[in-house]
Amino acid sequence: MNAPARVFRMALAAALLPAACGLARVDTILVATVVQPCAELTFDYSTAEQLKHLGGLNRLGLVPGLIGSGVKKGLVSDDSRAFSATIGQFDRKAVYDSVLAAELVRFSPCFRVVVLQAGAAQALLDERRPDMDAARKTGCQCLLRVRETRAGMVTQVPDKVQACSGVSFDFYDCASGKRLLDGEAARFAAHTRDKEPALTQRATFVGDYQFAVRAVATALIGQLNQKDILHTVAAQYGLGDKVPAIGTLLKQYERRFSYSLESPRGWTDLKYTSKYNAGVFPKKDGNVVSVVLSVDLLLDAFGNNVSTVEEYQRVWLERVAAAGFAVETTAPFTGLTLPAGWLGFSIATKDRQGRLVELMHVSNAVVFDLELVFVKQYDEYFAKYREDMQSIVANSAFEASAD
Repeated sequence: MNAPARVFRMALAAALLPAACGLARVDTILVATVVQPCAELTFDYSTAEQLKHLGGLNRLGLVPGLIGSGVKKGLVSDDSRAFSATIGQFDRKAVYDSVLAAELVRFSPCFRVVVLQAGAAQALLDERRPDMDAARKTGCQCLLRVRETRAGMVTQVPDKVQACSGVSFDFYDCASGKRLLDGEAARFAAHTRDKEPALTQRATFVGDYQFAVRAVATALIGQLNQKDILHTVAAQYGLGDKVPAIGTLLKQYERRFSYSLESPRGWTDLKYTSKYNAGVFPKKDGNVVSVVLSVDLLLDAFGNNVSTVEEYQRVWLERVAAAGFAVETTAPFTGLTLPAGWLGFSIATKDRQGRLVELMHVSNAVVFDLELVFVKQYDEYFAKYREDMQSIVANSAFEASAD
């Protein structure tokens, strides 16, 4: 079968799929969401000296520990009790409901979140495997269950705390009753806070928590997309052409680029499972300084309908503004000698404690974003590691082919 014929047959098969599966076409896929916040808030503060005795934090901070680490009543610290008293009544479920709704629609307007009322939601959460007959009665095509396992303020950077949230989740196709994915996600807000204001000022956590939740929601939707689950569900209802197969695109394009990231003496590699990320950090100050490579694609499916590095910078700034970074602090970066065609700029976190230096390059619709991360005291740590970072920039290699 020639190429045009194959394309035609694939389009025809997609058009006929809903009828063949006995599924009615829909204009919008409804996702019933059931969210259960964790019962206890955690305040877990550590100084640099305490962390030294504990062996320090790994480069991923406390993220792995956020999963499945609900606080047992007998182990609640005095700080956590005081923190919970400070926060008082705070509807964290409402935060998750609104953020999940916004993030899913932002990915694709074909999806809409339906927040179930308390009775129906609790009935679906109580069961290890939900009653899919009850789920179908909601009139929704999918069911997303989110259980928060930990929330509060914890130390990722020595002598500081950050708002955090960790969840476990599962995602079901209501028509078939099949669980399509289960997973975990945990994230921090970008802001670092001193202990006393964070422990005694309610507005600090209430304001920062939404950024941690938004990061969790992005990670959750990212996991669904890596498996092409949202695309597959959309295709069942005749909307496959409107919801990109992100996982398939990632696999196709990862063959088009390559890189080698220099690791200076005294530095070690960050471990990632995806070719789209790499990184290195100094062994002595890995909790404060790191260099992280992220690869992005200039494709409409990724929200990148641009073609130049300057245009991509504007898209990138819009995204980090939503994550709580202070875009008004954006400034050109001239602290290192960059190869031709690279754009350098810096941006501070909203609390001005941390700073990111972004070094970006676009080649054949592939974006290489080399990020110099300073979680505090930028001037001191950049001066300390400037030569190493110049070596990374000068001795790393980045290539992308047209096909």
